[in-house]
Amino acid sequence: MDETKIIVLPSVLIDQIAAGEVVENPTSVVKELIDNAIDAGAKRITVEIEGAGLAVLRVIDDGKGMSPTDAPNALLRHATSKIRTQNDLSKISTMGFRGEALPSIASVSKLTLVTRRPEDDFGTEVSVKDGVVTAKPCAAPVGTTVTVLDLFYNTPARLKFQSSERSIMGQLNDLMGRFALAFPQLHLTMVAKRTLDYPPCSNIKDRAAQVYGAALGANLYQVHDERNGVEVFGVIGDPSVSRLNSSRIHLILNNRQIQDNVLRRAILNAYSVLLSAGQFPVAILSITLDPSEVDVNVHPRKTEVRFADIDLVARAVYHAVSKTVTKTPWLQQSKPSYSDEPPKLVQDGFGVRELFEFPGEQQTDLFSSELAQPSSHGLVESFSALRYKGQVARTVLVCEGKDSLVLIDQHAAHERVNFDRLWQAVENKQVAQEPLMFPEVLGLDPNEIAGLEKSKDLLLSLGLDLEFYSGDSVAIRSIPAIMRGKSAAALVRDCAQAATGSSGTTGIERLHLMVATIACHSSIRAGDALSDDEALTLLKSMDSVKDFAGYCPHGRQAVVVHPISTVLRWFGR
Repeated sequence: MDETKIIVLPSVLIDQIAAGEVVENPTSVVKELIDNAIDAGAKRITVEIEGAGLAVLRVIDDGKGMSPTDAPNALLRHATSKIRTQNDLSKISTMGFRGEALPSIASVSKLTLVTRRPEDDFGTEVSVKDGVVTAKPCAAPVGTTVTVLDLFYNTPARLKFQSSERSIMGQLNDLMGRFALAFPQLHLTMVAKRTLDYPPCSNIKDRAAQVYGAALGANLYQVHDERNGVEVFGVIGDPSVSRLNSSRIHLILNNRQIQDNVLRRAILNAYSVLLSAGQFPVAILSITLDPSEVDVNVHPRKTEVRFADIDLVARAVYHAVSKTVTKTPWLQQSKPSYSDEPPKLVQDGFGVRELFEFPGEQQTDLFSSELAQPSSHGLVESFSALRYKGQVARTVLVCEGKDSLVLIDQHAAHERVNFDRLWQAVENKQVAQEPLMFPEVLGLDPNEIAGLEKSKDLLLSLGLDLEFYSGDSVAIRSIPAIMRGKSAAALVRDCAQAATGSSGTTGIERLHLMVATIACHSSIRAGDALSDDEALTLLKSMDSVKDFAGYCPHGRQAVVVHPISTVLRWFGR
């Protein structure tokens, strides 16, 4: 009887296990191959896709290529031209460095690599199938072409759990856009059912217009600042183009797209009161600092990094954005105050996070439970019993209560009422639906289409019936009855943003988000003139909400109550 329990795994199985960390889907394959092309000095990179990249995936670059000796070595695990010693890990400036991508991809596909250097008369073709590597000379243009066939053909469990073709194409479109924003000087193309083409640009603003459209580009403002060895440049958006998710906040560190909650919060705080709760700005920021001040070798996909001094970088980002915000046209309408004091970090049960100080204000803990207390709690027993006095700026209702002055944001209050009504209808499965006489066709980006498709059943339960066409179009066939007379297209756009930004949330959280979105679009808007009867109807409807909170579902304050004694003190009485 063989009592050996511990064995050394065969090399093919080792490669497939390692591939699980690097190769999750076609998008991760394209990312790794584009990283290699950029490190090779490519100026033009073309990606060809068939069958969402699971059937055929090809990346072509015009970089410096590889020699006949290096080409087959590139398929060996941990073979790389980018680092030589342990010290090199502390100052990485290339996109790749581990030497894992090509062998990992080859272990779960049928891979062919064709490459040639400018000084060589012929190229080299390297093929890998089932762990067997063969190399031979061939005719080839300068650069490298990697062709990946039948991705995950030998790992059926991985293939089974791949997303739909539409979802994968949405991810690939998003990836190409992110590379385009990080490298405006490159010409990037993706050829699939829909071709994406990003010719070279001279700056990030022009590139953003290519990726997201000229309308957005017209609402972007340049950012540039440098302090303490950290340079921040890029563009930020007017609050009018803010979104319901953070998908258009791009952080580019030394040309590498990263995710960092502390830096993202620094951007949000720089906007101060210009953004309502639940809104996120458009921001594309490139951060440059000494590579030795950041460790990029902490995440399998290299999207998360560790800074030697996160406080220093957060200060630089905050000041760069706030410097631009204070000089832009929108501040003619609303001007927040800013602090010369940078963000401060604290460590607690929420992990590392930041606090910001503003002049004339006590330092505010963004996670403080005090911020969640509605100002109306315990002070307004009946809204319909208030004496309505009038409307200010077609936005705020002014009322007088017993020994109090009550100010009500008409949109936030109505949104809270509609949220409660719709939520109760969902619980009772009695959501009223209104078919559109003529379905409205709407174009969206692939990621948003994929997000809506995933949420199709949820949206249908809320009265929103969508039909998905090929490409990037969706037809709106019916809307919730509560939306009668409102813009169906605007609702679907915001639902799409909410859907793409809700990954990782629970079912009840997604339901809450969608109900809040519909409630927002079906409500009275700021700027709508209300008659006395309409204002009184709103006050009465607020009484129908059980435990009415002083905030709308998105966190915007709906009710402010001032005791009359406080109001009189304002006048010295």
